[in-house]
Amino acid sequence: MKTPAIAYTLGRRFNAVLRNAPHPVRRKILRFPALPPPPARPEGTLLVLIEPRLSLDALWAAWSWLRFMPTVRLDIVVDGVPSPRMTKAFAALFPGGHRLLAAAELLPFISGASEGLNRFCRENVYGRKLLGTMAMNHDGPLLYSDGDILAFERPDEILSHFHGGTASYNSESKPQQDPEILGRVKTLGLEVLPDINAGLFTAGRGVIDLKLASDLLADWPWPDAHRYTEQALVGAMLSRAKATALPADRYVTSWQGMWPWQKDIAYEGVKVRHFFGVVRHLLYLRGMPRLAARAHAPFA
Repeated sequence: MKTPAIAYTLGRRFNAVLRNAPHPVRRKILRFPALPPPPARPEGTLLVLIEPRLSLDALWAAWSWLRFMPTVRLDIVVDGVPSPRMTKAFAALFPGGHRLLAAAELLPFISGASEGLNRFCRENVYGRKLLGTMAMNHDGPLLYSDGDILAFERPDEILSHFHGGTASYNSESKPQQDPEILGRVKTLGLEVLPDINAGLFTAGRGVIDLKLASDLLADWPWPDAHRYTEQALVGAMLSRAKATALPADRYVTSWQGMWPWQKDIAYEGVKVRHFFGVVRHLLYLRGMPRLAARAHAPFA
């Protein structure tokens, strides 16, 4: 049944209020136990990218994953400059060799790439995400997670793919794809994963390929700009690596609960949820309280 226009308008406004409210629960992460430093030779990288105003959310996401991945290095990349408070909180939660970086620190990685790719990484809303995933995947396996994702239970499927060097991704029912990229990769004999949500994926070393991105974006920007160019690019690279979709009932990307009159999902059996855009308010109302209740319990 189609949502009436007035209900749609009121629902979106209500969601915006909930999403942008202070939510004191976000600060509970500052009282979570610190996690061990990475080994001298980490097995790979856990990458979380976030904008400065949502830096506390990145700490939640990173902590939820890293407690199950003691042999990897955490890199939180801020699309801007990390604040002194963020820097202090990061050092307390993730001591040792984990890294908190400004996205601009990664720009030398693409210095020899096409001008189009350089412009994309600097100017596109998801440009720093593409930059970070290429840079961190260059030398080893990568687990990429948006900052609005929480791992509630041990993510065995993710761990198997990560440590096995294989590609996997989170799927969704309403994916967004850039038609320009779809056409360009087709001429190369490649495809884009049709159901990808690029907010969560694993990739073996070098899958998120600098050369392919440089070639496909050589003449960027295009007249018809698209918000999800980066998602289509990552979808092509993961498709080339024969990526496997994660079980959708355990790794959830759902619109359910977006309206104030709609019941949220049942979390029993859910290992990971992506609280993207229209359901971000549920990250604070349901996700963080659920994880906080388990924060001091044993895990491995």
